[in-house]
Amino acid sequence: MEAFARLTSNGRVTIPVAVRNALGIRPGDDVHFRVEEGVVLLARTVEALESAGSMNLPSHEAPRS
Repeated sequence: MEAFARLTSNGRVTIPVAVRNALGIRPGDDVHFRVEEGVVLLARTVEALESAGSMNLPSHEAPRS
């Protein structure tokens, strides 16, 4: 499946309805973004957590000031 969207000046992208439907994403759901070799992968957070052992997730350190 392919879908296209435009980035707003606020850095927001609306996930196309076909993609939301394919992933079962509903308003209020959390999603996980991962960038690999210049490609962004998007998953429902529940599915991302289920496969967390197979993902190299960044550490959750507090930002330094």
